[in-house]
Amino acid sequence: MNKQNFLQTGGFPLETDTLDAMQTAYALFNALGEIAGNKTIVKGCIVAGTNTGDGVVYVDGELYEFVGGTTQSTVRIIQEATSKVFENGQTNETHYRRYVTFATGVGSIPWADFTRIN
Repeated sequence: MNKQNFLQTGGFPLETDTLDAMQTAYALFNALGEIAGNKTIVKGCIVAGTNTGDGVVYVDGELYEFVGGTTQSTVRIIQEATSKVFENGQTNETHYRRYVTFATGVGSIPWADFTRIN
């Protein structure tokens, strides 16, 4: 496992290459989803009446937060971008929150296709 040693005196030089290494390390967690298989409920997503709770699902090679709500027949991967103002004055997208939730439209996936890990 790769590690970062942040606890050093003198001030750690936090640069984009360090952040990129951290993002690469996080991506390794997606491989754990292969154990369960595609379109799998890894955690949560408990149905209570007409609602399904929050959880974690695995879809097409990625683990996603599942944002629950009123149970519907399809889900979609949603991406929300956050922008920040850079030192040069330009505003650029910097953070992307990706999650799965109940929704219809392009790219929707039947909720019935998901299986639960026992």
